[in-house]
Amino acid sequence: MKRNVLILHFLLATFCTTFFFSCKKDKDDRLSGRSADILELIKRSTASNSGGFIHLVEEMAMLASVSQLDCNHYSDTTLHGDNGNPSLTPFTYDVLVRREMLCTSGTPTRISFAVQGNHDFETIRLKDESSVNMSNIIERLTNADADWQFTIVYGRSGTIKSRMRDLTIRNNFRISSGDITIDKTSLRISGGTARIDVMWEEGDQPSLVFSANITFHGKNRATLQFEGNNHQLHW
Repeated sequence: MKRNVLILHFLLATFCTTFFFSCKKDKDDRLSGRSADILELIKRSTASNSGGFIHLVEEMAMLASVSQLDCNHYSDTTLHGDNGNPSLTPFTYDVLVRREMLCTSGTPTRISFAVQGNHDFETIRLKDESSVNMSNIIERLTNADADWQFTIVYGRSGTIKSRMRDLTIRNNFRISSGDITIDKTSLRISGGTARIDVMWEEGDQPSLVFSANITFHGKNRATLQFEGNNHQLHW
């Protein structure tokens, strides 16, 4: 019996490390009703593997690494992405990115990114079709700095279909941060924090506002804090 228990524990641990979100808060991940829908929206709008906030931020880092702009000149780039695998979370995004080199006395000091477009995804719980916009300032451009520092406001708005509750929901979703850092070598988030605010409106009910916080730990890991519970994210 003891050996069987050990085998069961091993299989559960293997299962938990296979998927994007850990099993530490498994009960919270199976919340019912509105809270479960909001948590799902936050996770998938943030997740790298569903084309969310983290993915776009690291795409901006990649563009910054190859930017060859003169002072106060800009360049436009179109980005498209999808997961190409129907067994995973289906998503697609199409965005226009305008990047501009900002200078002081002829010396580059910041890169400005403005992003506009669309991001859609589907899960068992939700179908989301939203417009996306993001303003992003990158600092610490000198070779002496190992990381860039990002100041970001990311927003999305649109309609969500709650499949579990058969509801159409209107939402405005916002992530803001002034201290996210990205390693210039790996082009991955290395630290920082972000605040999430969600305005949520179901049918003719009054709008509600929900908040969450993310702490980035580097090495493709972060902690999401929502309604008093921690949810471990990895990508």
